[in-house]
Amino acid sequence: MRLIWLITTAVLFTASSYFSVRLLLQLADDTATGIAYGAVAIALALVQYAALPYGIRSWSQGRHFSASVYFVTWALLTLLSIAASAGALIGDTQQQQHRQHTGSLEYQLLTSQIRQLQLQADSIQATAKTDSENGYRSRALKTLDKLPAIQQQISELRLQLSALPASSNTAVSALFERIARQLKADPDQVMTGAYLLVAVLIELALTVSVSALSEGMAMTVTPVATASTHTATENNTLPETADTQRSGGHAIPSPQTTIEPGTLTARLKSLIRPPDGRPVTS
Repeated sequence: MRLIWLITTAVLFTASSYFSVRLLLQLADDTATGIAYGAVAIALALVQYAALPYGIRSWSQGRHFSASVYFVTWALLTLLSIAASAGALIGDTQQQQHRQHTGSLEYQLLTSQIRQLQLQADSIQATAKTDSENGYRSRALKTLDKLPAIQQQISELRLQLSALPASSNTAVSALFERIARQLKADPDQVMTGAYLLVAVLIELALTVSVSALSEGMAMTVTPVATASTHTATENNTLPETADTQRSGGHAIPSPQTTIEPGTLTARLKSLIRPPDGRPVTS
């Protein structure tokens, strides 16, 4: 079971860190900044899931202030991780929709027509400029008269291009649109809510896995400590048991010399004899 929790924790931690790194990489301007943002994201994820076991342990030991600091840190980093995961999922979906949109046949036809008309407009301007430089002003003005019509066509095509509906060829987009029709809601709002739910479930499952793994490690350490205490107690009582067995089952007390008050003084007086041979009485 411990191996299962370990694998689950590793997979979910990798997924959560990946989404956080993806979101921060979108904010980076260069490679060095991206590497720094990625390292910060991984460090925050490590602190997030190290703070929870320490908070539980500190609370059980009566250190409520330290436990509160750990719990607040874990809660704030969890909210940040949820937002990062949801943001990364939404960003990936929007990029996929954009690729599908720009790759559609209608989009490609409109952009091709716009490019062709823009090339015609550039050619007309170049021709009019050449005629004007060579002294053919009337011909240059006549050439420039064709330019407004072409620019009008380009503007109309660009309006048609911007009015194209977003592509929903992907399975995820089609699913969100179907759910939105059932709920009579906006597909973008449905997508945001769904990805927030996925991010919350990822963080919740990871929290449960980390808690179970830390609890399993604590249960593994406790029997080892108990066995060591048992061994030390047996080693201390072994000499006493041996002495008891040698004495026929009865403990032999250690010999102690007790001197009553005044006994030593009396003995010394009896050893001292005055010249007349009488003992000393005081």
